[in-house]
Amino acid sequence: MKSQMTKAELPTLQMRVGRFRSRIKPLFRGAAAILLLVLMPGLLPRAALAGNIAYAFSLTGNELTMTLQGDTSAYYPAAFRLAGDGAWEILDSLGPLAEQTKGVAIRFRWPDQGTAPIESVKGLMVRFFDQSGVEFGQVSFFASPPAAARTIKAAYVDGQLRLSPPDDPNWIRATWVISPFEEGIAPIAEPLSFVHRQPPAKRIDWGRVITPMAIDNGAGQPSAILLHETPTGFESQTVQGGRYQPGGPGAEQRTLWLNSAARFREAGLVSLIAGLTLAVFALVKGRLRSKAS
Repeated sequence: MKSQMTKAELPTLQMRVGRFRSRIKPLFRGAAAILLLVLMPGLLPRAALAGNIAYAFSLTGNELTMTLQGDTSAYYPAAFRLAGDGAWEILDSLGPLAEQTKGVAIRFRWPDQGTAPIESVKGLMVRFFDQSGVEFGQVSFFASPPAAARTIKAAYVDGQLRLSPPDDPNWIRATWVISPFEEGIAPIAEPLSFVHRQPPAKRIDWGRVITPMAIDNGAGQPSAILLHETPTGFESQTVQGGRYQPGGPGAEQRTLWLNSAARFREAGLVSLIAGLTLAVFALVKGRLRSKAS
């Protein structure tokens, strides 16, 4: 008797199970769509953020104050002043630091200015090491010359700064090349000494030079400032660093996956759109089936 009743009730039981399945499937699909929406942004590659170091300067009488800005520390910072012969004179620190953190200021003694024309711009350079041991420099002027009305051809070519003679040597009579010397990442392969090395600034007399000049600013190919001597005084021209050029020295510190980050983001975005489309399609289809049954 039980066997016959079970067989009689089997169609009803199967119908109830089918209804339950048709109702529960849309719920699972909806949950899967929500889960995909929540998790997919986390699968997208994030942009690589590098630390930055920059300085703010102030000069009061014979005292220079140098305050670190940015989001990371600088190590063994030192300040140099441009002398009349182009040499970079190191300034005496009133409180040397091995590590300078954001917002911390260091004071230096600023000797009386000389009478050489180039000293009138009050050129300053700060040199420091980052947390990996790579050395950098930052140039500033307390009496910055105006932007040059006439410029010369200047750019990094094959790792060296190439400067072409001016079209009018009677206007640009000479050019001072002001730039920190940066060796890039090569020195960190050897034991670090944390000793600053800065060659003198070079002056090019265009009355005696008629062919292009090549200047070695180190493998880091930093930005350079050209101070042109004109009949009305100094004028400045900025030369972009080689690190901003395709294949420049900045590329040696970037892995392949960082260089391909844009493509990864595009692929992730396409995957997100495709996943959401499929999830919505499955959800709608499931509800239509549920209504039909």
